Amino acid sequence: MYGLITVGWHINHRESMLTCFDTPRTSLDQERCRKLLVEAFDAWKDDFDDTLAAETLTGLPNSNLKIKRNFDDPQIIYFIANLSLHANIVDFQMLAGSTRLLGRRVSNRDKAHAVARVKDWSKTESGRHAVLHSFKFLHAMLVVPQTVFDNTSDSPTITYNCRQDELNYRPWIIFLATLTIWSFTVALNPSARLEWSVSDGGDTKHKDIASYLTLYATRTAAGDFAHLKLDVGLVELLDMLHVGYEDAENDLLIEAHIRFRECRDMLRVK
Repeated sequence: MYGLITVGWHINHRESMLTCFDTPRTSLDQERCRKLLVEAFDAWKDDFDDTLAAETLTGLPNSNLKIKRNFDDPQIIYFIANLSLHANIVDFQMLAGSTRLLGRRVSNRDKAHAVARVKDWSKTESGRHAVLHSFKFLHAMLVVPQTVFDNTSDSPTITYNCRQDELNYRPWIIFLATLTIWSFTVALNPSARLEWSVSDGGDTKHKDIASYLTLYATRTAAGDFAHLKLDVGLVELLDMLHVGYEDAENDLLIEAHIRFRECRDMLRVK
């Protein structure tokens, strides 16, 4: 999988280099390469799932513990693979107000170019693909575990605290997935004002978040997300995660905590 991710990086890097040198891009060839990589990602994930299912059936000692420990890892790697191929996280962070990235200060020109690139990206199949996988990932990480814990098929109450996550890299990946959805929504409708949904209290609002993630995560294909109401529930999701990252200690998660607040506030004041 790591080799496949590297191939995806080189495809995107080649596209950037051709742009810098004003060389005509062969978009058809690059899309064909991307489709082949996506098929390879899917095959890797299917193979991993089949292996875990086989271990479950063997009933070997400690097999349940091993599966529990490794269950989230393939989903996280699979999501990162798709996101790296179909999205530019640095552009999203500039759009969200980050002032320093990759060791240097973000200039007004950098941000203007990032905004233009994100607008173009939001109209492509790659953009819709990245958003679909972001919804599926957030649903798998936030909704499914709580559903199992509550032992109910109804919308559970979603809570998350980055300090309590046993995987120290998952909070940052959750941030990237949420930022992808936010960037896509803002790029498609920059003048939209997203309001708080009416709720009776915190539990009701968090149940709405579960319904919001489930609604789009259960789609089987990217389709045309441009015509879907992705904004409904997004502010609540950002607010919930902003609170969940209040206890962050390392610099990356402190930055994620700030970005969640900025993204939420930018949507509310438009």
